[in-house]
Amino acid sequence: MHLKTVIPKFYIFQVGIVGRTGAGKSSLVKMLFRLEEFQGTIKIDDIDILNVPIKLLRSKISMISQNPMVFSGSVRHNLDPSHYFTDEKIYQIIQEVNNI
Repeated sequence: MHLKTVIPKFYIFQVGIVGRTGAGKSSLVKMLFRLEEFQGTIKIDDIDILNVPIKLLRSKISMISQNPMVFSGSVRHNLDPSHYFTDEKIYQIIQEVNNI
């Protein structure tokens, strides 16, 4: 896949990847999460993702599938699997989202 897209970094908060069947959406996501080896360079904010520790990289990007899934474990674990936030912070965020 050859893709060169430059989007000014000061405009990016969220990016959506859309396309028809076979367009390469899943391949791109696999490369972003470094699930597969690839040739070339992928840069986020001018940083080559191959130079970012994989755990850090994966903690900074996310994917929302269009297919519903049922997760194992608690809701709390699925909201914050790395236990980065306290229970109090998780509950605060749930309340804030619930009030939107």
